[in-house]
Amino acid sequence: MQTTSLWNSLLSRPEDQAHLVQFYHDPVVLGSSVSLYLGEGLDRGEAAVVVTTPERWNDFRRGLEERGLDCERLQEEEQLTVKDAARTLELFMRNGMPDAELFRQSIAPVFTHLAARGYPHIRAYGEMVSLLWRRGQQEAAVHLEVLWNEIRRMHRFTLLCAYEGDALALEFHGRPGLRITEEHSHLVPPEDYDRLTEAVDGAMEEVLGAGPAVALKPIIAACKRKLTVLPGAQASLLWLQSHLPERVNEVLVSARRRYALGLER
Repeated sequence: MQTTSLWNSLLSRPEDQAHLVQFYHDPVVLGSSVSLYLGEGLDRGEAAVVVTTPERWNDFRRGLEERGLDCERLQEEEQLTVKDAARTLELFMRNGMPDAELFRQSIAPVFTHLAARGYPHIRAYGEMVSLLWRRGQQEAAVHLEVLWNEIRRMHRFTLLCAYEGDALALEFHGRPGLRITEEHSHLVPPEDYDRLTEAVDGAMEEVLGAGPAVALKPIIAACKRKLTVLPGAQASLLWLQSHLPERVNEVLVSARRRYALGLER
């Protein structure tokens, strides 16, 4: 309960200009996170920009309406802006990579317009990076995160990104996955985080040995990189990727097995 409260607080009251990321497997979990993140801002009179798929937006809209928000009215009043992720990508993707100038031309005017309307803050949610990642365009997803950070330096807004997939999948713990994490300030943990932490800790002991795994804990804790919030399981896996990349896959295989066993209990 305490862990859940911490992440809910992170989403409902994110730090100014925070760039958060959530890896998710269950769309229901994502819907809950995004509805909380957007809904708290809209309740406070902040503006919201949502770049997602029509299917995801239907889920988010239901979550916001359950909070008592009238999404149609908010869109009419321009407090809420909703854009189709795939169509928006088409505006600035060239030769398989995001074009920096076309991206600025496509995205920056939205934030300029909202700032001119006097909103105290803007919360954005983006799923274009997830579309690229699922298409196998990992370098393009990383570059798009970099471009988002450039836009955030010119306009004051908070950004939440989401990637669909298994948090223990190797794809999120190779070099591209490491770079994705490094482009964010906060990592929101996936569902069942306590079970995930237990699985990763057990896998570290199995693969590296109990003594070395325990000895590494303070070293890993001191090397949480530049992220303001980086949950322990992810910190351990990122440290392994940077310092013992040859052991990452073994740890992930063990952690996936342990996590699955936890689900069966």
